[in-house]
Amino acid sequence: MSRYGFVLAAHGDLAPALLESAEMILGQQDGVLTVKLMPSMNLEALEAELSDAIARADQGAGVMVMIDLFGGTPSNAAALCLRSHDCAIVTGVNLPMLLETLLAADGAESLEELSQAAIHAGRMGIVDVAARFAAMKNNPEAHSKES
Repeated sequence: MSRYGFVLAAHGDLAPALLESAEMILGQQDGVLTVKLMPSMNLEALEAELSDAIARADQGAGVMVMIDLFGGTPSNAAALCLRSHDCAIVTGVNLPMLLETLLAADGAESLEELSQAAIHAGRMGIVDVAARFAAMKNNPEAHSKES
């Protein structure tokens, strides 16, 4: 089990769905909590729920908080949690980011290093598939070097 805690927070059911998908690939993930922003919640209610999840997830080395959308209510609530919690917050969570971050957690030397791994994985997970196939068709040798 990682020494870092994890909290996924997003609008609606996205956070639990991402965790369920990650567990389908990696198996059961202990120490990963999810927080859902529902239409009836306000910023203060979400901040309280997120703060509680961060406190429960913290195993002593800090917590990686992954949020769906920068500037949205989950992002704003997470930013408020920085006042009282040792956590890193990365927005734009996607499945590649989540998978790679969970896998990188055991080897990460710091929460900052884990945060950078999350950002890199999230960006690398965004691919124009048609353009990639066209490039491979036009330059087959480049594909064999990537593999």
